[in-house]
Amino acid sequence: MARNPDNCPICGEYMEILCTGHRHTVFVTGKKYQEICFVCFSTPKTWVVKWGKAEDGSEDIWEGPYFDKYHLHTATELVEDGATNSRSRAQKSITAIKKKAKSYTPPPKEKEPESIPVKVKSYAPPPKKPLIELTEKEWKKIEGIGATTAKRLVEYGPYDDFNKMLEVKGVSEAMIARIKNYLN
Repeated sequence: MARNPDNCPICGEYMEILCTGHRHTVFVTGKKYQEICFVCFSTPKTWVVKWGKAEDGSEDIWEGPYFDKYHLHTATELVEDGATNSRSRAQKSITAIKKKAKSYTPPPKEKEPESIPVKVKSYAPPPKKPLIELTEKEWKKIEGIGATTAKRLVEYGPYDDFNKMLEVKGVSEAMIARIKNYLN
């Protein structure tokens, strides 16, 4: 007897909603399916929630991600989540998935290479000391810098380069040349 194309290839039930998410990825049964019913699609758990105190103080503990034949939703969970209206329909999908997945064993996961402990002093470069960091009195000692300009230079400083000083009102190229002479 030929299979009806409107029925799910896993559980054999009529597909009210078609799920095509496993056309290119393997389902928990070990096969790729062009279309499966929404109940079968919803049966594998992706995360498991356990209630309690976690290390960070949160109330629930999430485990996962899962997507295997061992972590399947119960019939009650499928009904409560809205995948189907009846427990018997949910149980039929669960039983069919377990039956089809019985012979399937996923390929072994590759072991990660053992890490070699490495001592690292610091990835960050050492803190950069500002090029120019003068007090208001020191700025006033430079020819052509008055009290107002000195106050502005202290307010907007310290400076990593001379070009940043040009942003301060009252500072010109000629004044920067005098500052360079003073610092040398």
